[in-house]
Amino acid sequence: MQFKHPEILWALFLVLIPIVIHLFKLRKYSKQTFTNVRVLREVRKQTNKQSQIKKWLILIMRVFSIVCLVIAFAQPYLSPQNLQNIKVETVIYIDNSFSMQLQGAKGTLLQEAINDVLEQFPKTQSFSLITNTHTFKNTTIEAIKNDLIRTHYSPEQLSLEAIFRSANRLYTQEATSKNLLVFSDFQQRQLPLNRTLNVNPYFIPMQGFSSANTVIDSAYISLKTPEQTQISVVLSNTDTIASTPVSLYQNDELYAKTSAEFKNNKAQVDFRVDKEFKNGHISVNDKGMSYDNNLYFSINRSVKINILSINGSDDQFLKRIYTPDAFNYSSMAYDEINYNSLLQQNLVILNQLPSIASSLISALEQASRRGVKICVIPDKNNQIISSQPKFPFLADLKFTNSNTSEKHITTIEYQHPLFEHVFESQVANFEYPKVLSSFEIQGSYQSVLSYQDGNDFLVEFNGHYAFTAPLSTLNGNFQNTPLIVPVFYNMAQQSLPTPTLYYQLGQHHTIAINTQLNQDQVLSLENNHESFIPLQVNNQNYISITTGEYPTTEGTYQVKNQNENVLALSFNYQRDESSREYLSTDDLPPDSIKNASQLFKQLKSENNIHELWKWFVIFALVFLCLELLIQKYFK
Repeated sequence: MQFKHPEILWALFLVLIPIVIHLFKLRKYSKQTFTNVRVLREVRKQTNKQSQIKKWLILIMRVFSIVCLVIAFAQPYLSPQNLQNIKVETVIYIDNSFSMQLQGAKGTLLQEAINDVLEQFPKTQSFSLITNTHTFKNTTIEAIKNDLIRTHYSPEQLSLEAIFRSANRLYTQEATSKNLLVFSDFQQRQLPLNRTLNVNPYFIPMQGFSSANTVIDSAYISLKTPEQTQISVVLSNTDTIASTPVSLYQNDELYAKTSAEFKNNKAQVDFRVDKEFKNGHISVNDKGMSYDNNLYFSINRSVKINILSINGSDDQFLKRIYTPDAFNYSSMAYDEINYNSLLQQNLVILNQLPSIASSLISALEQASRRGVKICVIPDKNNQIISSQPKFPFLADLKFTNSNTSEKHITTIEYQHPLFEHVFESQVANFEYPKVLSSFEIQGSYQSVLSYQDGNDFLVEFNGHYAFTAPLSTLNGNFQNTPLIVPVFYNMAQQSLPTPTLYYQLGQHHTIAINTQLNQDQVLSLENNHESFIPLQVNNQNYISITTGEYPTTEGTYQVKNQNENVLALSFNYQRDESSREYLSTDDLPPDSIKNASQLFKQLKSENNIHELWKWFVIFALVFLCLELLIQKYFK
């Protein structure tokens, strides 16, 4: 037998009080004189004997009553032998990601998981709860019932490793039995657990019905004329349905409707909108998940990017890339530089300058502070080494040794933003570009393209770029390879990240807003559900804003300068949660996979505690009643 409050047992010393009262006769007797005492002597012998028995019985009843009451307040209980000296701590994780919107036997998978916990977990037992968005430490079902019922879906999903790390932070004691209950659909993007932790894991797979789910994967502008814009929409389906209606809304009014014909679970539809169309969303209706049924977008007026090439070599390859429809490209000779024009550019390219004056570097440094990006292409002579100019905007990068041996460019950093959405997959074998001479460099930078010997061909620091070899056709064939187009095109796009059709929530985006602000003004993003002030930088010709943690909900947001609408930006949830591929039972410990009701019965039997305080209260009352009966009827 164990006690929840053993310190109360000190009150057992209270039994001394009735013992003292009974052992010491504290009652005072008065003497009475009788002439004949023989009869009284016989009565006295009889009553003394009866009185002693009564007193001892009353003493025993009172002692037992006090002992039972004290033990009752100490709250005794019985528990299984292996848990008598071990405290059990329980952490429950409920996956509230969008994939839990699928229908199960009793509602959505999220509703089923919440109901299982509310109905079957002991109401008074303490536990901790984790969702993808909230954490509740050392609580009870009664305390968080309303919070659980109001749990919203989240675009985020914790990996199994992250769930275990979060649970370990919630356990309070080392000498405890740690249980972790995981309610999830276990999508395949939740990587399997690859290490053993000091936790008893129980995985409860939530399985939904195999209902069809239509996903609006993406949308893009496929054709643009002065009068019309064509928007192409890509859809996918998890079931073999032939077609589904697709609607286009302008703001909240139906603009057009068509039907998507699926082939191999893929479909594409096109909508044409007039030049007045600004903000809209595409919508489908199905019985699957609802979060991927809408895609919001905004068509903003395109802004041309200003590019200046300061030439010491031929720039025809740049003119072919920077066409007039998207760029304002200009060039000037290295000995005819107009320093005043540098601040009006978005990207400045130093194209193989024979010499780089310190005044030019100072002007470029000042321009870089105002948001202008710079790209350095060295000349083949060694002047860039002998003069050793430092480029502050490139973290004091320096060109050092020259190398006249032929090198091949073999390594591409596919994760670099310069190659985002350029390659469908990593290319193992391709025709490697080559250079005949190159330089080595020193400084802090990020590699973008590298030679086969590990040295860098193209590096980046904070949006500024530097090549380590001349790009003229006399020094190699990089100008003639397909790689040159995405490199310089995306370099320009990043120098002025103009608003795109839409953005994905939960990712960091830097967006250039073509407006000017006074010193005390800031831009804000607002819609009917949310408003916030993003991180922003006031550059020379535009305001650069950064989104990441906010916004949190999909929709179209107005970029506002006080009460003036500057432009609109649209944000959508990522489509990762639409996947219907799940972890197999082989990816999880077999003994830990449970059915919810089965699991709670098992835990209840393992952790069953028999509370005894009620019995001791009953015993105390019985002894008190016996005492009253003895006093009343025992003569």
